[in-house]
Amino acid sequence: MPLIKWNNVIEPLDILKAEIPGSPPSAAPRALNVPWVLVVPGMRDYTHLRIQAKGSWTQSGDKIGDCGPEGLATTPVQVNTMPVRDAGVGALIGKLGGSSATLTMPPSAPSAKDAAAAPVGSLAEGAAFAIGSHCIVTLPQNFIGPLYISFNGLVRPVNVKELTISVEGAGV
Repeated sequence: MPLIKWNNVIEPLDILKAEIPGSPPSAAPRALNVPWVLVVPGMRDYTHLRIQAKGSWTQSGDKIGDCGPEGLATTPVQVNTMPVRDAGVGALIGKLGGSSATLTMPPSAPSAKDAAAAPVGSLAEGAAFAIGSHCIVTLPQNFIGPLYISFNGLVRPVNVKELTISVEGAGV
């Protein structure tokens, strides 16, 4: 079986040094008040993304302690209020397309109308998905939009102590 050739979509991104509207670059921790952080402005010609992350952050007021990319799976919280219900509180999440200001999420699977044209296992555009420390996602067909990241269910601001993200693409 041939190996998949992954290409850098972006160079590894250090959130503490990145330009984020409303949050000047700073030494740790960096307070992020935005719902979604733009990581990749646009991409095309990829069918899959591999996203890897490492770092730590905490909710405003430090009410739940430090989180990493996997979040805190044992924290008691109402899951129906979180963008990604099957990921831990504070887990690193992403979405493909849509707006950086969106607070509500569409279903994670394509609608029945769009499912026939969507690759098997692909996400609906604008739907949130778990990233954690490592994930591979199938892009919607002909996708050219942005990739955003956020933190599952955390009250803003989120105080980021460290966060580095790499994004690679492949056309399989």
